[in-house]
Amino acid sequence: ARDLILYERELELVDEPGPTLKLRLEGARLAYRVQDYDRAMAHYQGALDIDASCIEAIRGLRRVAVALGDWPGALTQLEEELPLSSPMERRALAA
Repeated sequence: ARDLILYERELELVDEPGPTLKLRLEGARLAYRVQDYDRAMAHYQGALDIDASCIEAIRGLRRVAVALGDWPGALTQLEEELPLSSPMERRALAA
C-alpha cells in the first residue's frame, strides 16, 4: 500500500502522457494486488483516458470485473480486448 501512495504522489507531479500512462498502470497493478478494486479501476480508466487502446488497462479492467463478480463487465472488457490481441492470445481467450 505504501508503494501505491508513492506512485499516486508521483502522478500529481507528472503531466506527460507516456510517464503518466506507466504510472497509472503500475498504480492499478499495486491497487489490484491489495484488493483495492475501486482504486485499480480508477487507475486503469485513467490509463485508457490517455490511450484508449491500452490493452494492459483493458485486461486489468477485465481482471477487476472478474474479481468483483461483475460478469457482464468482464464480458464487455473481453470484447474490447479481443480485437487488440494477437492471434495466439485470441485463441487462448476464446477457449
